[in-house]
Amino acid sequence: MACLALVGILMGRPRTTASILAGAVFALLVLDPWLAWSVGFQLSVTATAGMVALASALADRFGRFLPRAVATAAGATLSAQLGVTPVLLFYFSEVPLVTLPANLAAFPLVSPSLLFGAVAAGAGLVWPPLGSALATVALVPMRVLEFVADHLGKAPVGYLTAEGGAAVLIGGTAVVVAITVWI
Repeated sequence: MACLALVGILMGRPRTTASILAGAVFALLVLDPWLAWSVGFQLSVTATAGMVALASALADRFGRFLPRAVATAAGATLSAQLGVTPVLLFYFSEVPLVTLPANLAAFPLVSPSLLFGAVAAGAGLVWPPLGSALATVALVPMRVLEFVADHLGKAPVGYLTAEGGAAVLIGGTAVVVAITVWI
């Protein structure tokens, strides 16, 4: 998506996040059509589509009573969760209710993890000892993410459950689309 956005900027073409997502999905499926059957790919696409469709609107609504940073995190988390829930119910027949608080706790750690990791990787290509030192710094937010995932993943909470199948996927998607249109 980032590459497509940069190409659009360089070409001076109008672009939307939805069109960039669609282009990225199309390109990936042209390169590897079997990705269409990958649950990980489906979850990534639906989470991103949920954020494209709803994150800003939800963050604006949450911003009425929450600090802006928390509202943004809540909007991104809830929109991604709405996007993936029909797919999770289709394949796994359950969605743990701890996912929202876990993702809210993880949200501020994702960017530093990615940034420090990318800088460490780049520096490691130039001078491996520097890359190793920076990787140690990158390990800190990663370990906190691991702690959050490990402990909240074991939390004794309920689940949203369904029998799975096409009806759940179609019905769940219809509910998500209706929520999107309503918001």
